[in-house]
Amino acid sequence: MPFASGRERLGYGAMPQVLHRAGDGSWRSSQPGAGISPLYRLKAGERRTLLGDDRVMVLHPDRPPKVVYPDGRVEEFAPTPISRSG
Repeated sequence: MPFASGRERLGYGAMPQVLHRAGDGSWRSSQPGAGISPLYRLKAGERRTLLGDDRVMVLHPDRPPKVVYPDGRVEEFAPTPISRSG
């Protein structure tokens, strides 16, 4: 039975990440407390994708998507009900 590597054993894969704007205006994710002002804290299972220069969409496998704006606003989309036709 293989042993877990040092990174897996210490839980580095599950370290929290925050979204922030870098000095050049680009979106970045990093660990909290790294001398940055976070706009959004990524939760377990969430990932991000860019929606142009001014917004980021945060996707989670079990929840509706959210849009994060540079001023810190977070807009969550309501789930779409499944229509049953026929």
